[in-house]
Amino acid sequence: MPRQNVLIDAGLTPRSYDLMGDGEPGRVYDEEVFHYFLAIERKRSERSHSSFSLLLVELKKEAGVRKRIARDVADRLFPGLWLCLRETDFVGWYREGWVAGAVLTQLAHTPAPDFTRQLSQRPSRVLRALLPDVADFLQVSSYQFPAHADVLSEPLSFIPSSSRARTGNRRRDQPSVSRGFDVRSDRLRFINEDLFKGALIRDRQRADRSDQSFVLLLVMLEEKSGADSLWIWEPIIEALTAAKRETDVLGWFDRGSVIGVILTEIRGSVAASIRGIDARVRQEIVKRLRAEMVDGVSIRFHAHPELGSSKGESSPVDKLLPELSSRQDRAKAYDTIKRGLDVIGSLMLLGTLSPLFLVIAVLVKLNSPGPVLFRQTRLRETLKPFAMLKFRTMYANAGDTPHQEYVSWFIKSSDEAKDRDKARQHFKLTEDPRVTPIGRLLRKTSLDELPQLWNVLRGDMSLVGPRPPLPYEVEHYKRWHYRRVLEAKPGITGLWQVAGRSRTTFEEMVRLDIRYARTRSLRRDLKILIATPAAVIGGEGAC
Repeated sequence: MPRQNVLIDAGLTPRSYDLMGDGEPGRVYDEEVFHYFLAIERKRSERSHSSFSLLLVELKKEAGVRKRIARDVADRLFPGLWLCLRETDFVGWYREGWVAGAVLTQLAHTPAPDFTRQLSQRPSRVLRALLPDVADFLQVSSYQFPAHADVLSEPLSFIPSSSRARTGNRRRDQPSVSRGFDVRSDRLRFINEDLFKGALIRDRQRADRSDQSFVLLLVMLEEKSGADSLWIWEPIIEALTAAKRETDVLGWFDRGSVIGVILTEIRGSVAASIRGIDARVRQEIVKRLRAEMVDGVSIRFHAHPELGSSKGESSPVDKLLPELSSRQDRAKAYDTIKRGLDVIGSLMLLGTLSPLFLVIAVLVKLNSPGPVLFRQTRLRETLKPFAMLKFRTMYANAGDTPHQEYVSWFIKSSDEAKDRDKARQHFKLTEDPRVTPIGRLLRKTSLDELPQLWNVLRGDMSLVGPRPPLPYEVEHYKRWHYRRVLEAKPGITGLWQVAGRSRTTFEEMVRLDIRYARTRSLRRDLKILIATPAAVIGGEGAC
């Protein structure tokens, strides 16, 4: 009878919630897994001198006694938390049944009092909308690290005394709550396939946002080495555990066949780092395996981004993840149906609005000399250029240098706290002397965008989607910014237009576009189309 090893099947499968009712599910970790990733996040913060934040949500005390969060409340609470997060963040139970937690990763250093107050405001608003019956009883707290590192020093402080007493009666093979903070605890130093691939997707997105690299190490055994027997992997796991850093993640990439290690935040030369890691891993394996078995160990490395690749290229890591390919397959079916609706919708709108087209064309022609339509080179989802049509709103032969300078400042301003508020006030260049009087009215009402219905009919654009970027705009993109272009066809209107239009920073706009790409569906498109006229009529943020 083969030996049973807790390392082989360690890690609990997280629950999943459908965030939007029509989109990708979000992972909700149980307490043990949540603290595993929280501990790794803390180690990363210490190594990189970066910051992250911990959000805690619990029911307010009643007569000095803490109350458990009911299952039906949790089923609404976690999707609400996910609405406030990015793909690089994670949620779960900080204390199972008592305190929900969310970790917001890779935050800029901000004065703690203002930051923590702002950070808890949005979750409070969202949860109040989703849980009106219990909103008054919810307490949202936020802690920024390393400023509030002492919060993690009392791991049992959120558990009532009766529950705390019960933790001392766990079986010996079940880790205590405090052991959940230990990255190298026996149970969670090796995680299951589902958790590992979820962490891999999150780290890929983190690397894009931070313009850093990470490496995926994969270890396989030849069939003659007995790879089909799980116990044979034990010395491999011990070797990888000894060779990896505390910030790396170890687990099944393919249960029973391939073990993976996510080597995070590689700084300096990726090639040199891979050589060093390879030597260290092989040295540890030689210590633990017989010589004839060492020859059957195969080690492969996949860097993200790939060495020598440009920002917009796909990563070899993407090809290894069936979750990403299955998402693309679902997107293809959705795109086919959406294309048919785009053709029907654009034809109907072109016919219905033709009198308005004629009136605007006359006003543009009478207001200033020059063509009625303005053709501007934009990029579609394949980064392929196309000519986007608009009613001309500027004087003929006006240069684009002022706009290029503004776009460069606007994109970079998201990283500068002193410019962030100013950038949020105006997405578009205001008080531009190149704009004609009638052009200001057209821009204010977004009527200058109507000729793009022809682009929709041609297939260059869709009715709903992220705005197509300018070529000189993309030159300033970080790696993760490209996702707003690559993951969805550009559109006339989109989530950011109805959520804030021009009153947003560039990175907030990108996050809204990525959120749309993740959760897009025909129902969501319909909601955006219905909300667009109100946003246009209100003119909020338009210029």
